[in-house]
Amino acid sequence: ALEDLSAVARRSRASLEQLDVGGNTLGDGLMAVLQSASGQPICEKLSRLAVPWCGLTKACARQLSTLLIDTPCLTDIDVAGNHVFVDEEGNPPDLFSTRLMMMLWYPDMLRLNLSNCGLMGAHIRNSGMRSRHITHLWLKGNELCDSDMDARLCVALCRCSAMLVFNISSNRLTIASLPAVTGLLNAWQHLRQLWLHPQHGDSRPLTLPSGQAAIVDVMDKKSFVAVAGLCRGLVEMSVCRAWVSDDDGEELPGLRRPGLSMYVGDV
Repeated sequence: ALEDLSAVARRSRASLEQLDVGGNTLGDGLMAVLQSASGQPICEKLSRLAVPWCGLTKACARQLSTLLIDTPCLTDIDVAGNHVFVDEEGNPPDLFSTRLMMMLWYPDMLRLNLSNCGLMGAHIRNSGMRSRHITHLWLKGNELCDSDMDARLCVALCRCSAMLVFNISSNRLTIASLPAVTGLLNAWQHLRQLWLHPQHGDSRPLTLPSGQAAIVDVMDKKSFVAVAGLCRGLVEMSVCRAWVSDDDGEELPGLRRPGLSMYVGDV
């Protein structure tokens, strides 16, 4: 399959605008083929690259970075399900993974899917977070925790005022991140989909582990509910019950409304 793709890339005179090879476990060799094609006519107008669940690893971070540099029209990238940021030995982000994140977060990016990539907060903080035009951002199933939702990250995300879809479910966030999420909602007046809750079958909750006390003022919950209720463009949202319930477990009023499809679940 890689040989066929390589032959097409070398010989084709046509210019692709979208390339989707998702679900084909081609491995890191795929990046070598795509990098070699980046200077060919086939990639001159390439604006969308989708390589989800292709078996890519951290070893191809350098090649993927080079591909992004050589393909300036790319504004929509999907690398979900590839372990391009995973370090099996738990080492901090190295030069190549940091460079890759810098390229993925470049100013003209519109849609970015980094779900299930082994992403940590350090990758995002080291990237410079230069994009202000992102409309769709998927960070589901990574290693982000409460400390990653710091002022630097939130300020960078708040600048993305055109955000339409934001998915940060199935990370290591707890209810302590609620004020940060509320701040994002205040900035994203056009938001349509917000995913904060683990999807069915996920095992990592957004609430604190059993036995730990969550020190969250009820006013934080009320603020979140009030701000979410004012996001009139919001049509889909998933959230843990603990984020929107009072001390007696009753859901706070003001969140549910016509036109909003909402999943409030227990973990």
